[in-house]
Amino acid sequence: MSFELAPGTLLNNRYQIKKVISFSNAGGVYLARDLKVTDRTWVVKELIPSPELDETTLANRRGRFLEAVESAMQFEHTNLPRILETFNEARREYVVMEHVDGVSLQVLSDMSVNPLGESQVLPWGLQICDALAYLHNRPRPFIFDALDPSHVILTPDERIKLVNFGLDRFFRAEDPGNVFADDPADVRREFRRFADTLCVLLTKQHPSHDVLPAATALSPATAALLNQLLQGTADKTHSSFDEIRVALDQALHPLPEAPKTTESKRSAATVIMPVAREAPPMGETVKAWALRFASQPLKYVVGEGVALMVVLIAAYWVTHPGITYKKSGAVAYLAQGNHQLIATRVADRKIADSQTLTANIGDLATHMGWLYVSDAGSNRILRFATETDLPPEKFPVISVDMSPTRMIVDERHGLLYTLHESTRNVSRVNVNLDPPQMQGIVSVGNQPHDLAVSSNGALLFVSNGKDQTVSFVDPDTSKTSAVVTVPGTPWGLAVAPTREGADQLWVCLQQPDALAVIDTDTHEVKQTITDLGGGSQPVAAVLSADGGKLYVAMAASRGVFVFDTAKGALIKQISTGSLPSRLLTTAARDELWVICTGTPGGVTIIDTASSSVRDQIPLSGLSGAAVIAR
Repeated sequence: MSFELAPGTLLNNRYQIKKVISFSNAGGVYLARDLKVTDRTWVVKELIPSPELDETTLANRRGRFLEAVESAMQFEHTNLPRILETFNEARREYVVMEHVDGVSLQVLSDMSVNPLGESQVLPWGLQICDALAYLHNRPRPFIFDALDPSHVILTPDERIKLVNFGLDRFFRAEDPGNVFADDPADVRREFRRFADTLCVLLTKQHPSHDVLPAATALSPATAALLNQLLQGTADKTHSSFDEIRVALDQALHPLPEAPKTTESKRSAATVIMPVAREAPPMGETVKAWALRFASQPLKYVVGEGVALMVVLIAAYWVTHPGITYKKSGAVAYLAQGNHQLIATRVADRKIADSQTLTANIGDLATHMGWLYVSDAGSNRILRFATETDLPPEKFPVISVDMSPTRMIVDERHGLLYTLHESTRNVSRVNVNLDPPQMQGIVSVGNQPHDLAVSSNGALLFVSNGKDQTVSFVDPDTSKTSAVVTVPGTPWGLAVAPTREGADQLWVCLQQPDALAVIDTDTHEVKQTITDLGGGSQPVAAVLSADGGKLYVAMAASRGVFVFDTAKGALIKQISTGSLPSRLLTTAARDELWVICTGTPGGVTIIDTASSSVRDQIPLSGLSGAAVIAR
């Protein structure tokens, strides 16, 4: 019989046991204090080999175990805990990993009298899909193997974490199977475990004979997907967790049912006549109908004609939802409130149309004929064709990290970066792919607020308010290459290319109010402008076409201030009459669109040549999310 480690036990001359979380003859899970890092706590997983394993088998198993751990130590994903190291003591293996604070989905299910609802479980399933897709898409696809509700933790910030990694499989008496996906059957086995996990949460029962329990109150789309995954044969399931994630998202956010056409309604109401007669030729039928119509009194002809026009127009709008006008020239998309999307023609300032989205609009971005809308209330980005503002028939959404807000596009490389303030991450989406796919997540500093991309696309900049820093991120490696401390709370960012090659990064600072200029090559703050002409709360900035002027939105001053970038001096103050929150430029950069979110609110349009107000569009309730599709 094996015995658990007592509190106070020191492992590897570094980890002091604080608490026993669980223990069995196969090993324990402990909370341990790191004596080398002050106030750092880790989870130490203990693996005790089965006594049935001989030394030769044990040596072979340990080699496979170390190979798996070395692979797991390279994982960097928001839904996976970090693994620090592994070591061996007294014929026991130990793995040190990140302590995940939260509650397991098994405990949440046990605490609930009724099965958990789809609206609660499916978003968890999307996060699980993200993690498993990451594992399966690695150079050597990794099989998690231990997926069940007890190994899925929900953190206080509602993030899912997969724990365990199935590492204890190597020291059981039975064969551990493949840890790397060398056989498609291994991947399909993971599909079944995923479906079984969701089934337990949604029904409080395990599937029987690879079929959902009878009389489950699941939506048809969810039930069909889970049954497909449970059956697990190559011709009855999806090929990857990327595909499963799309199908699961469609089950969670079903597209509205297409309205029935006149023909389908006629078919449904067809009456079988007792005597079949040969139909007259189409030409004769139309001619007879026209004669009967023309023979009526004039007032009936006019009335029926108007009624027919009304019916045709109504049928058109029913079968063509959303903004269906043919685009001509650039269009500005503006978010009014949380759900209303307004399209405004740039040329004549006219509001072409609007539509209500189910998404909680966080931000808007465009690229190559597509409009992207981040849904701050979920983990998805919606996309629409900017020619019609209709979603594509397939893959209308992109799954990313939770609560996406601010977005920016690297036009040169076709990469969409999305900020997640709640999780302090940035997602990278390749929008050149069809469908677009998230290709990585990078952790950034505390309270991230704004994004900017270097002129050559080689660097991503993120302002971190709480840290008073700006992070320099390498998009290729998804790693932070530098962190620059600034003399204030960074807010908006603007990139200014220079003739010397290295960009200058202009940073709007608050507390105290100022502008900072960072040399992106040396990572140094080269200049700080504190004389803002009485203005306060700089929130956004954008450069003129030649880089000679910097336009800064001053929230407290209700205006836009113009600075000479060479001299660092204030040139002009332009009143907007409301709270400016976002600055947009047209393709030629001849106009600056200032999105104002206060009262009365609207858009102030500034002529960049004269730095004077050219036009205004009164609109109340703008959220600040806006973009110009060129």
